[in-house]
Amino acid sequence: MVAANTTAFPSRTEQNASANLVADVSSGFGVPGRVRNIADEINKSLVLVGTGTGTAATVAATAFPAGTWDLQPGASGSFTLTLPTTSAILARYAPTIPQDGAFNVEIDILNDAVGQTATLTAGDASTTILGTATIANNTTRTYLVNLNVGKGTMTWINKGTKSL
Repeated sequence: MVAANTTAFPSRTEQNASANLVADVSSGFGVPGRVRNIADEINKSLVLVGTGTGTAATVAATAFPAGTWDLQPGASGSFTLTLPTTSAILARYAPTIPQDGAFNVEIDILNDAVGQTATLTAGDASTTILGTATIANNTTRTYLVNLNVGKGTMTWINKGTKSL
């Protein structure tokens, strides 16, 4: 004698498992978060940074995140280029970046149109600039920027310069 087929077919809800998923804020971390961070890095943008009309300029927090800053003409002599506060910069990055200081970005500062030398300065005591902080005329200086959101600090490490 053949046994009757007792296999139960899944209900419509069970067939579409994604219908049962509930949004979880932790999905912004882990793999989805890392994918977002990588996408942000691939999409490095060019930001125009004004140099003012004197010898001091301040970078707006909206210049972050960016891959390249293009300094614009205006400074009347060698000038300081002051970063925003560390907290203002960190707030511009995705909340999915590692909080323990394991996240780095590269920022190129292009000084090809100003005709003056820029000196990068920290916006507050929570930012450290290591190595050369000057960006001579007709050069690009590259910095590796370490973001430590958990401690509220940043370190800008000079990686070198390129002549234009």
